[in-house]
Amino acid sequence: MKAQTQASGNEIPRNARSQASFIEQTRLRDKLSCVESLIQSTQRKIAEFEENRKWMLRQNAGKDAGKWDRGIANATAMLRDQREILSIYQEQRDQLNAEVAALDPTPKQIAERAKQQSRLMQIAGERLEKDREADSLVAQLRTLLAARGELTAAMTEIAEDLEFRIGESGLDARRFERLLDSLPEELAATSERWNAWFFGKQESVTRYIVRDERLILPETLAHHGVLHCGDEVFLTDEEARELLREDRRGPERELSVPPNLLTVEAHEALQNRAKEKGVTVADVLFWEDVERGWVVVPSSRFSIRLRSKTNISCDGKALKSGDVFETAMAHAIELVRAEAVERPF
Repeated sequence: MKAQTQASGNEIPRNARSQASFIEQTRLRDKLSCVESLIQSTQRKIAEFEENRKWMLRQNAGKDAGKWDRGIANATAMLRDQREILSIYQEQRDQLNAEVAALDPTPKQIAERAKQQSRLMQIAGERLEKDREADSLVAQLRTLLAARGELTAAMTEIAEDLEFRIGESGLDARRFERLLDSLPEELAATSERWNAWFFGKQESVTRYIVRDERLILPETLAHHGVLHCGDEVFLTDEEARELLREDRRGPERELSVPPNLLTVEAHEALQNRAKEKGVTVADVLFWEDVERGWVVVPSSRFSIRLRSKTNISCDGKALKSGDVFETAMAHAIELVRAEAVERPF
Protein backbone atom coordinates (compact mmCIF):
# COMPACT_ATOMS: atom_id res chain seq x y z
CA MET A 1 0.00 0.00 0.00
CA LYS A 2 1.48 3.30 -1.09
CA ALA A 3 1.47 6.28 1.24
CA GLN A 4 -1.28 8.81 0.75
CA THR A 5 -0.74 12.50 0.16
CA GLN A 6 0.83 14.06 3.24
CA ALA A 7 -1.71 15.63 5.57
CA SER A 8 -1.99 19.38 5.79
CA GLY A 9 -3.25 21.91 8.31
CA ASN A 10 -4.45 20.38 11.57
CA GLU A 11 -4.99 16.94 10.07
CA ILE A 12 -2.90 14.20 11.68
CA PRO A 13 -0.52 12.47 9.21
CA ARG A 14 -1.54 8.89 8.48
CA ASN A 15 1.75 7.55 9.81
CA ALA A 16 1.58 9.54 13.06
CA ARG A 17 -0.17 6.80 15.02
CA SER A 18 -0.31 3.04 15.21
CA GLN A 19 -3.03 0.83 13.80
CA ALA A 20 -3.82 -0.45 17.32
CA SER A 21 -4.40 3.13 18.51
CA PHE A 22 -6.59 3.96 15.52
CA ILE A 23 -8.69 0.79 15.88
CA GLU A 24 -9.20 1.46 19.59
CA GLN A 25 -10.30 5.02 18.87
CA THR A 26 -12.67 3.77 16.18
CA ARG A 27 -14.12 1.25 18.67
CA LEU A 28 -14.67 4.03 21.20
CA ARG A 29 -16.31 6.24 18.58
CA ASP A 30 -18.68 3.42 17.63
CA LYS A 31 -19.57 3.05 21.29
CA LEU A 32 -19.97 6.82 21.58
CA SER A 33 -22.37 6.81 18.63
CA CYS A 34 -24.52 4.22 20.39
CA VAL A 35 -24.57 6.29 23.58
CA GLU A 36 -25.51 9.42 21.60
CA SER A 37 -28.44 7.49 20.11
CA LEU A 38 -29.54 6.43 23.61
CA ILE A 39 -29.31 10.04 24.80
CA GLN A 40 -31.49 11.24 21.92
CA SER A 41 -33.99 8.44 22.53
CA THR A 42 -34.15 9.26 26.24
CA GLN A 43 -34.56 12.98 25.53
CA ARG A 44 -37.52 12.17 23.27
CA LYS A 45 -39.09 10.08 26.04
CA ILE A 46 -38.59 12.93 28.54
CA ALA A 47 -40.23 15.40 26.16
CA GLU A 48 -43.15 13.01 25.65
CA PHE A 49 -43.60 12.41 29.39
CA GLU A 50 -43.39 16.16 30.07
CA GLU A 51 -46.05 16.87 27.47
CA ASN A 52 -48.32 14.15 28.92
CA ARG A 53 -47.78 15.49 32.43
CA LYS A 54 -48.61 19.05 31.35
CA TRP A 55 -51.78 17.81 29.67
CA MET A 56 -52.86 15.94 32.83
CA LEU A 57 -52.09 19.00 34.97
CA ARG A 58 -54.35 21.10 32.77
CA GLN A 59 -57.11 18.51 32.99
CA ASN A 60 -56.69 18.27 36.75
CA ALA A 61 -57.08 22.04 37.12
CA GLY A 62 -60.55 21.99 35.62
CA LYS A 63 -63.72 20.11 36.37
CA ASP A 64 -61.81 16.81 36.58
CA ALA A 65 -59.80 17.99 39.60
CA GLY A 66 -58.23 15.05 41.41
CA LYS A 67 -59.03 12.57 38.66
CA TRP A 68 -55.52 12.76 37.19
CA ASP A 69 -53.55 12.66 40.44
CA ARG A 70 -52.36 9.08 39.95
CA GLY A 71 -51.42 9.70 36.32
CA ILE A 72 -49.52 12.87 37.27
CA ALA A 73 -47.66 10.99 40.00
CA ASN A 74 -46.74 8.19 37.57
CA ALA A 75 -45.60 10.66 34.92
CA THR A 76 -43.53 12.53 37.53
CA ALA A 77 -41.89 9.27 38.64
CA MET A 78 -41.16 8.25 35.05
CA LEU A 79 -39.69 11.68 34.34
CA ARG A 80 -37.43 11.35 37.36
CA ASP A 81 -36.29 7.89 36.23
CA GLN A 82 -35.64 9.01 32.66
CA ARG A 83 -33.68 12.06 33.82
CA GLU A 84 -31.51 9.80 35.98
CA ILE A 85 -30.96 7.51 33.00
CA LEU A 86 -30.15 10.54 30.83
CA SER A 87 -27.61 11.70 33.39
CA ILE A 88 -25.91 8.28 33.32
CA TYR A 89 -25.75 8.29 29.51
CA GLN A 90 -24.36 11.83 29.49
CA GLU A 91 -21.63 10.81 31.95
CA GLN A 92 -20.79 7.86 29.69
CA ARG A 93 -20.66 10.21 26.70
CA ASP A 94 -18.32 12.60 28.50
CA GLN A 95 -16.06 9.73 29.57
CA LEU A 96 -15.96 8.29 26.03
CA ASN A 97 -15.21 11.72 24.56
CA ALA A 98 -12.30 12.04 26.97
CA GLU A 99 -10.98 8.58 26.03
CA VAL A 100 -11.27 9.37 22.32
CA ALA A 101 -9.44 12.67 22.76
CA ALA A 102 -6.71 11.00 24.84
CA LEU A 103 -5.82 8.79 21.86
CA ASP A 104 -5.14 11.77 19.58
CA PRO A 105 -1.35 12.19 19.48
CA THR A 106 0.05 15.48 20.72
CA PRO A 107 2.48 17.50 18.56
CA LYS A 108 5.27 16.33 20.87
CA GLN A 109 4.27 12.66 20.41
CA ILE A 110 4.04 13.12 16.63
CA ALA A 111 7.53 14.64 16.57
CA GLU A 112 8.94 11.83 18.73
CA ARG A 113 7.30 9.20 16.54
CA ALA A 114 8.76 10.88 13.44
CA LYS A 115 12.24 10.60 15.00
CA GLN A 116 11.75 6.90 15.67
CA GLN A 117 10.45 6.37 12.15
CA SER A 118 13.52 8.09 10.71
CA ARG A 119 15.74 5.85 12.79
CA LEU A 120 13.78 2.80 11.64
CA MET A 121 14.23 3.82 8.00
CA GLN A 122 17.97 4.27 8.55
CA ILE A 123 18.35 0.82 10.12
CA ALA A 124 16.20 -0.73 7.39
CA GLY A 125 18.51 0.81 4.78
CA GLU A 126 21.53 -0.67 6.53
CA ARG A 127 19.83 -4.06 6.68
CA LEU A 128 19.02 -3.88 2.97
CA GLU A 129 22.74 -3.48 2.26
CA LYS A 130 23.37 -6.67 4.26
CA ASP A 131 20.66 -8.39 2.23
CA ARG A 132 22.44 -7.38 -0.96
CA GLU A 133 25.74 -8.71 0.38
CA ALA A 134 24.02 -11.95 1.39
CA ASP A 135 22.46 -12.20 -2.06
CA SER A 136 25.89 -11.81 -3.64
CA LEU A 137 27.35 -14.51 -1.38
CA VAL A 138 24.46 -16.87 -2.11
CA ALA A 139 25.00 -16.32 -5.84
CA GLN A 140 28.69 -17.17 -5.42
CA LEU A 141 27.81 -20.28 -3.41
CA ARG A 142 25.29 -21.31 -6.06
CA THR A 143 28.02 -20.98 -8.72
CA LEU A 144 30.44 -23.06 -6.60
CA LEU A 145 27.86 -25.76 -5.98
CA ALA A 146 26.93 -25.86 -9.67
CA ALA A 147 30.63 -26.32 -10.54
CA ARG A 148 30.91 -29.05 -7.93
CA GLY A 149 27.88 -30.73 -9.50
CA GLU A 150 29.58 -30.73 -12.88
CA LEU A 151 32.68 -32.34 -11.36
CA THR A 152 30.50 -34.93 -9.63
CA ALA A 153 28.83 -35.73 -12.96
CA ALA A 154 32.27 -36.30 -14.55
CA MET A 155 33.28 -38.53 -11.61
CA THR A 156 30.05 -40.50 -11.94
CA GLU A 157 30.64 -41.11 -15.64
CA ILE A 158 34.14 -42.54 -14.97
CA ALA A 159 32.92 -44.56 -11.97
CA GLU A 160 30.23 -46.16 -14.10
CA ASP A 161 32.88 -47.11 -16.72
CA LEU A 162 34.85 -48.75 -13.87
CA GLU A 163 31.65 -50.54 -12.76
CA PHE A 164 31.76 -48.97 -9.28
CA ARG A 165 28.81 -49.49 -7.00
CA ILE A 166 27.98 -45.83 -6.48
CA GLY A 167 25.17 -46.36 -3.92
CA GLU A 168 22.67 -43.88 -2.52
CA SER A 169 25.24 -41.22 -1.61
CA GLY A 170 25.94 -40.62 -5.31
CA LEU A 171 29.67 -40.19 -4.73
CA ASP A 172 28.92 -37.78 -1.87
CA ALA A 173 26.69 -35.65 -4.15
CA ARG A 174 23.41 -35.71 -2.20
CA ARG A 175 24.51 -33.38 0.61
CA PHE A 176 25.46 -30.58 -1.73
CA GLU A 177 22.50 -31.13 -4.06
CA ARG A 178 20.18 -30.62 -1.09
CA LEU A 179 22.14 -27.51 -0.10
CA LEU A 180 21.84 -26.09 -3.63
CA ASP A 181 18.10 -26.81 -3.71
CA SER A 182 17.61 -25.02 -0.37
CA LEU A 183 19.27 -21.78 -1.40
CA PRO A 184 16.79 -18.89 -1.77
CA GLU A 185 16.56 -16.90 -4.98
CA GLU A 186 16.20 -13.13 -5.46
CA LEU A 187 17.08 -12.32 -1.85
CA ALA A 188 17.95 -8.69 -2.53
CA ALA A 189 15.09 -8.13 -5.00
CA THR A 190 12.54 -9.47 -2.51
CA SER A 191 14.00 -7.29 0.25
CA GLU A 192 13.84 -4.21 -1.96
CA ARG A 193 10.18 -4.89 -2.76
CA TRP A 194 9.42 -5.30 0.95
CA ASN A 195 11.20 -2.04 1.82
CA ALA A 196 9.31 -0.18 -0.90
CA TRP A 197 6.00 -1.55 0.45
CA PHE A 198 6.79 -0.87 4.12
CA PHE A 199 7.91 2.71 3.49
CA GLY A 200 5.13 3.54 1.03
CA LYS A 201 7.46 3.96 -1.95
CA GLN A 202 6.00 1.38 -4.32
CA GLU A 203 5.87 2.08 -8.01
CA SER A 204 3.26 0.78 -10.46
CA VAL A 205 0.31 1.28 -8.12
CA THR A 206 -3.32 1.96 -9.01
CA ARG A 207 -5.83 4.15 -7.18
CA TYR A 208 -8.88 2.39 -5.73
CA ILE A 209 -11.82 3.49 -3.58
CA VAL A 210 -12.72 1.56 -0.41
CA ARG A 211 -16.13 -0.07 -0.67
CA ASP A 212 -16.35 -1.56 2.83
CA GLU A 213 -17.69 0.37 5.78
CA ARG A 214 -14.31 -0.37 7.34
CA LEU A 215 -11.27 -2.07 5.80
CA ILE A 216 -8.12 -2.98 7.72
CA LEU A 217 -4.98 -3.57 5.65
CA PRO A 218 -1.50 -4.54 6.92
CA GLU A 219 0.09 -1.65 8.78
CA THR A 220 3.15 0.01 7.26
CA LEU A 221 5.39 2.86 8.30
CA ALA A 222 3.59 5.07 5.77
CA HIS A 223 -0.02 4.27 6.77
CA HIS A 224 -1.88 2.85 9.76
CA GLY A 225 -3.93 0.70 7.39
CA VAL A 226 -7.41 1.54 8.75
CA LEU A 227 -9.68 2.74 5.93
CA HIS A 228 -13.35 3.59 5.62
CA CYS A 229 -15.90 3.66 2.83
CA GLY A 230 -14.96 6.30 0.26
CA ASP A 231 -11.28 6.49 1.25
CA GLU A 232 -8.76 6.18 -1.55
CA VAL A 233 -5.88 3.71 -1.45
CA PHE A 234 -3.03 2.99 -3.85
CA LEU A 235 -2.22 -0.70 -4.37
CA THR A 236 -0.26 -2.92 -6.70
CA ASP A 237 -2.16 -5.36 -8.91
CA GLU A 238 -1.14 -8.21 -6.62
CA GLU A 239 -2.36 -6.43 -3.48
CA ALA A 240 -5.68 -5.47 -5.07
CA ARG A 241 -6.47 -8.80 -6.74
CA GLU A 242 -8.04 -10.52 -3.71
CA LEU A 243 -9.80 -7.35 -2.54
CA LEU A 244 -11.54 -6.95 -5.93
CA ARG A 245 -12.86 -10.52 -6.13
CA GLU A 246 -16.62 -10.98 -6.45
CA ASP A 247 -16.73 -14.76 -5.98
CA ARG A 248 -15.63 -15.16 -2.36
CA ARG A 249 -18.02 -17.11 -0.17
CA GLY A 250 -19.19 -15.71 3.15
CA PRO A 251 -20.34 -17.47 6.35
CA GLU A 252 -23.58 -18.34 4.59
CA ARG A 253 -22.10 -20.49 1.85
CA GLU A 254 -24.83 -19.70 -0.67
CA LEU A 255 -24.01 -15.97 -0.52
CA SER A 256 -20.93 -14.24 -1.88
CA VAL A 257 -18.99 -11.54 -0.06
CA PRO A 258 -18.88 -8.19 -1.91
CA PRO A 259 -15.47 -6.93 -3.05
CA ASN A 260 -13.64 -4.67 -0.60
CA LEU A 261 -12.66 -2.12 -3.25
CA LEU A 262 -14.03 -0.29 -6.25
CA THR A 263 -12.12 0.90 -9.26
CA VAL A 264 -12.25 4.67 -9.74
CA GLU A 265 -14.49 4.19 -12.80
CA ALA A 266 -16.92 1.94 -10.88
CA HIS A 267 -17.05 4.43 -8.02
CA GLU A 268 -17.82 7.33 -10.34
CA ALA A 269 -20.62 5.31 -11.95
CA LEU A 270 -21.97 4.50 -8.49
CA GLN A 271 -21.97 8.20 -7.56
CA ASN A 272 -23.88 9.02 -10.74
CA ARG A 273 -26.53 6.38 -9.98
CA ALA A 274 -26.94 7.74 -6.47
CA LYS A 275 -27.28 11.29 -7.79
CA GLU A 276 -29.90 10.25 -10.33
CA LYS A 277 -31.97 8.53 -7.63
CA GLY A 278 -31.48 11.25 -5.04
CA VAL A 279 -30.09 8.82 -2.47
CA THR A 280 -26.73 8.15 -0.86
CA VAL A 281 -23.98 5.97 -2.30
CA ALA A 282 -24.42 3.68 0.72
CA ASP A 283 -28.12 3.18 -0.16
CA VAL A 284 -27.29 2.22 -3.75
CA LEU A 285 -24.56 -0.19 -2.64
CA PHE A 286 -26.77 -1.84 -0.03
CA TRP A 287 -29.71 -2.60 -2.31
CA GLU A 288 -27.60 -3.52 -5.33
CA ASP A 289 -25.76 -6.01 -3.10
CA VAL A 290 -29.11 -7.38 -1.94
CA GLU A 291 -30.23 -7.89 -5.55
CA ARG A 292 -26.93 -9.59 -6.44
CA GLY A 293 -27.39 -12.04 -3.59
CA TRP A 294 -24.28 -10.81 -1.79
CA VAL A 295 -23.80 -10.75 1.95
CA VAL A 296 -24.94 -7.36 3.27
CA VAL A 297 -24.20 -5.58 6.53
CA PRO A 298 -27.49 -5.21 8.44
CA SER A 299 -28.87 -1.70 8.18
CA SER A 300 -29.38 0.38 11.31
CA ARG A 301 -32.94 1.05 10.11
CA PHE A 302 -35.53 -1.21 11.72
CA SER A 303 -38.17 -0.90 8.98
CA ILE A 304 -38.64 0.52 5.51
CA ARG A 305 -41.48 1.44 3.14
CA LEU A 306 -41.78 -0.60 -0.06
CA ARG A 307 -44.05 -0.86 -3.11
CA SER A 308 -45.16 -4.32 -4.17
CA LYS A 309 -44.62 -5.50 -7.77
CA THR A 310 -46.97 -8.46 -7.45
CA ASN A 311 -49.78 -9.70 -5.21
CA ILE A 312 -48.07 -10.74 -1.98
CA SER A 313 -48.79 -11.39 1.67
CA CYS A 314 -46.89 -9.40 4.27
CA ASP A 315 -47.33 -9.61 8.03
CA GLY A 316 -50.63 -11.39 7.55
CA LYS A 317 -51.98 -8.77 5.13
CA ALA A 318 -52.87 -9.41 1.50
CA LEU A 319 -51.27 -6.80 -0.75
CA LYS A 320 -51.89 -6.05 -4.40
CA SER A 321 -49.41 -4.90 -7.01
CA GLY A 322 -48.60 -1.23 -6.43
CA ASP A 323 -49.52 -1.22 -2.74
CA VAL A 324 -47.16 0.69 -0.46
CA PHE A 325 -46.46 -0.89 2.90
CA GLU A 326 -43.91 -0.91 5.71
CA THR A 327 -41.98 -3.97 6.86
CA ALA A 328 -38.89 -4.98 8.80
CA MET A 329 -35.51 -4.63 7.06
CA ALA A 330 -34.83 -8.38 7.20
CA HIS A 331 -38.14 -9.10 5.43
CA ALA A 332 -37.52 -6.26 2.96
CA ILE A 333 -34.25 -7.89 1.92
CA GLU A 334 -36.04 -11.19 1.26
CA LEU A 335 -38.75 -9.47 -0.82
CA VAL A 336 -36.23 -7.52 -2.94
CA ARG A 337 -34.24 -10.69 -3.63
CA ALA A 338 -37.46 -12.46 -4.60
CA GLU A 339 -38.26 -9.54 -6.97
CA ALA A 340 -41.63 -9.16 -5.24
CA VAL A 341 -41.16 -5.45 -4.56
CA GLU A 342 -39.53 -2.45 -6.18
CA ARG A 343 -36.10 -1.40 -4.98
CA PRO A 344 -36.65 1.14 -2.15
CA PHE A 345 -35.61 4.27 -4.06
